[in-house]
Amino acid sequence: MHWTSPVSSGLLLEASFVHIYSDAARARVNPYFDPSPVPLIAVQEQATGMRYRGTSNAPRSINDPSTARLVATYVTGAHSMKAGFNWGTVDQSRETFSPDAPLEFRLNRGVPNRITLQATPYTALVEGMEAAVFVQDRWTVGRATLSGGLRYDFFTDSFPAQTIGAGPLVPNRNIVFEKRDGVTWHDVEPRAGLAYDVFGDARTALKVSLNKYLTGDGSGGPFGIGAAPANSMVTSTTRSWNDANRDYVPDCVLTDPRSNGECGAMANLDFGSPLSTLAYDPDLMNGFGKRTYNWQFSTGVQHELVPRVSVGLDYWRTWFGNFIVIDHRAYDRSDFDEFSITAPSDPRLPGGGGYTISGLYDLKPTAFGRAASGLVTRSKNYGEMTEHWNGLDFNLNARPRNGLLLQGGTSTFRRSTNNCAVAQEVAAEPPPERGGALPTYHPGGVLLETATLLGGGFCDAEGTFLTQVKLLGSFTIPRIDVRVSASLQNLPGPEVQAEYTATNAVIQPTLGRPLAGGASNVPIALLEPRSTYGERMNQIDLRFGKILRYGRTRLNVGVDVYNVLNSNAVLAVNNAFASWQQPTEILNARFAKVVLQLNY
Repeated sequence: MHWTSPVSSGLLLEASFVHIYSDAARARVNPYFDPSPVPLIAVQEQATGMRYRGTSNAPRSINDPSTARLVATYVTGAHSMKAGFNWGTVDQSRETFSPDAPLEFRLNRGVPNRITLQATPYTALVEGMEAAVFVQDRWTVGRATLSGGLRYDFFTDSFPAQTIGAGPLVPNRNIVFEKRDGVTWHDVEPRAGLAYDVFGDARTALKVSLNKYLTGDGSGGPFGIGAAPANSMVTSTTRSWNDANRDYVPDCVLTDPRSNGECGAMANLDFGSPLSTLAYDPDLMNGFGKRTYNWQFSTGVQHELVPRVSVGLDYWRTWFGNFIVIDHRAYDRSDFDEFSITAPSDPRLPGGGGYTISGLYDLKPTAFGRAASGLVTRSKNYGEMTEHWNGLDFNLNARPRNGLLLQGGTSTFRRSTNNCAVAQEVAAEPPPERGGALPTYHPGGVLLETATLLGGGFCDAEGTFLTQVKLLGSFTIPRIDVRVSASLQNLPGPEVQAEYTATNAVIQPTLGRPLAGGASNVPIALLEPRSTYGERMNQIDLRFGKILRYGRTRLNVGVDVYNVLNSNAVLAVNNAFASWQQPTEILNARFAKVVLQLNY
């Protein structure tokens, strides 16, 4: 619902209200495979990185938000002012269930070595409200145009009372969560910009801006649905599996957390218990300036070379702050043993491989399975953590004659991260991707899924400068009024990573013992993140279009041809070292699409 009212020639009022209900889920039971008497079990093959067969967990997400907006715009000769108010609710339910068996088998070249157990089903609930008040103004003074604004944001949420019952692998579970308050946050974000006509001839403009933005910690993020009590339980764990008779059936009691039969002990003995394994630092929960944020700075110049032809050059930088980490308080440095490995020989690795990867740690057997205790807190409690993006954009815009358009440019950028200060703390885990929910806490998945890196490895990743090139041209053929358009994209290839499956035979010479928990191997990264990329991708697309007019009716007729040269550029590669760099996705083959659009 939207309402506008032009009160006067200089004042415009706008208001809107939107309510959206969505329920997204896949089939609760696999409709293509009869689950009786044996349900389908998911499989991960380490040699190829593939996951196949069943699905051990899947979500059903119900969102029921309402939003409202009220804005007033006032325009005078020199000023363009805008003030407004936003309001919205954040109500969400996310159920996690198993369409197939609540298990995943991990194999290495067909040989079983691990089982992942899921404590499904369970549901996370959150209710919340967010609001914002903002004011902004654009003021022209001589050759300068100034813009500025200020925005106040408020967010609060809570978690309704709920009961979580039993599941196939947690038959005795009966957990009652009382209603609990979440966060109450206040934030203020300034915005500022300047555009200046350098020579006063409207041909050269200098621009600069500095703005602060908030990231998605709240609605849908780690302090929204991610902080629901159900997501603080141990809902997943792993255990080693020695399938001695190769019948692909775990001959053990899966609900018994102790080592028995072919199965090792659970990596987390709190699996399925009512214990909350995550606590939240009280300093995060209330007050001003608690949310993760980013600042964006940009400056550039735009110049008209000749009439209807202009070029622009812009530099931009983005940096983030208020990072969150998980402090695994159940462990300290004395609970780990250090080891190193020698990278395998391969001409595709730096220097042909054979280099040493050190700073790797494995839990001591005496600490394996220890009850979890995690604290969600700020990275600044352990030291500095940084993430920066830097970029340089060049663009050209030309309209040399009627019916002819040429546009193009390049964008060069780099992402740099450093979390070495956090990695020095044995029990501090770097944060999830911005805006994502906190991972379900379980040491078996967090600390033993890959070899733990403490202050070593690739904690300081400068990244590689990447460049995108894009060109666009269109020409309207006189007399027949047919427009021909073409676009060219030249993009960086996919990032190449290398996940090496290091077995006990590789690790034991420096570790001095087998891996804890009966694990047979551990994945280890061989390449620094964002350092290696595949071949660049080229794609050319064409469009032919014509407008047919019949009085007030207009028919747009067109043909789009994608990937004209039928390129088979690689978009993604396999990162499992046993199948390293084998393509997993290529550019779609050449195809055409007919477009018909009727306007009346």
